[in-house]
Amino acid sequence: MHNYKTFDLKTEYGQTSFRLVEIPAGSFIMQEGEKNQLELDMPSFWLAETLTTQELWQTVLGENPSEFKGKNRPVDSVSWNAIKQKFLPKLNELLEGKPFDLPTEAQWEYAARGGEGNKHTYAGSNEIDEVGWYRENSHQETKPVALLKPNNFGLYDMSGNLWEWTNTEWDSDFTKNVNTKIITNHTNIQAVMRGGSWNDSPANCLVAYRIRDVMTNRNSDSGFRICSPSIV
Repeated sequence: MHNYKTFDLKTEYGQTSFRLVEIPAGSFIMQEGEKNQLELDMPSFWLAETLTTQELWQTVLGENPSEFKGKNRPVDSVSWNAIKQKFLPKLNELLEGKPFDLPTEAQWEYAARGGEGNKHTYAGSNEIDEVGWYRENSHQETKPVALLKPNNFGLYDMSGNLWEWTNTEWDSDFTKNVNTKIITNHTNIQAVMRGGSWNDSPANCLVAYRIRDVMTNRNSDSGFRICSPSIV
């Protein structure tokens, strides 16, 4: 049974709600291939059950930069800087100081894997078509969130649909300083992205696959989901 928290939001631009899922504490092996592996102990945290929708972005900021329009589709074409400098500060203000942020790379992979002992290659299945929108089934566009099967933590679309920005600075060897690579400034560096997208092969949607992008870039295959260390 999952523990959810729903947040209702009403502004001059509209109203909507979104849900976070409690991700329980545990340990897992973070890995990229067979060589780069690191066992980590993770404290509990909260993560949005879906990618951030266009309706939520519009309600917070009064704009919609997405290429593929639809209120229940994930917001795309948003840069790391726009998320961190505009959307999250405004959301935290509207919800009276809630500590919303992006997940770290380690938080993202732990959540995507769905818990201790889970061996799925994608987030919730070994079959990509059960859980993710990718090059062969997306018709070359994003899809509304939460249409496919969730993973064991109740999270949707963590394989496919959109690449997800994280709060971790890129290093080709993630095992180096994995807990100290959290981005604390907005300089033009590269941030880790995870999950694959509507425009990717199944291999790019694996829970262990990682890429990076410059924080100022905005692309139609990129989005994000909200994370919080606690719900206060």
